[in-house]
Amino acid sequence: MATNNQPPPDLLSGSIRFAQTSMRFLGDAVGLIDSDDEDETEVGKEEEKKKQEKETPEDTLKLPDAERHRRELLAKKKRLKEGRAAKKAAGGVGGAILGGLILAPVFPIGILIGGTAGAAITNKVSKHNEKRKIKKLDRRLLAKQEKQLKVDQTTLS
Repeated sequence: MATNNQPPPDLLSGSIRFAQTSMRFLGDAVGLIDSDDEDETEVGKEEEKKKQEKETPEDTLKLPDAERHRRELLAKKKRLKEGRAAKKAAGGVGGAILGGLILAPVFPIGILIGGTAGAAITNKVSKHNEKRKIKKLDRRLLAKQEKQLKVDQTTLS
């Protein structure tokens, strides 16, 4: 540690690097610091991955045309989501008008509150209806797939 005839710095001299290395050396000597800590963390990560793989359900359908099914569902979701913005704007305008009429004495505050409430309520109702429509489409597609599967099975037998 001493180079060029300089005395080694002690812990009180302010050399942080020396303090860190000496503490590491002291910890290794006493046995407080294990050299295989990295191995333990890797084993822990592997166990967590295995646990997550067991807990997460498969995202695959057991139907012959599962990819088409997913594409149709995602296309429907996208169309519904695009329409939601217009509905939200219309709900906000309607809420602003009602808020302005109901809270006429405090005119600008009523419009702000009504518009915000109208947009939020319309968005919530729209999302609920979209979920219902998606479930309905999913049921219809599954029934169609099952019917096709039964026809294929009877044809093969």
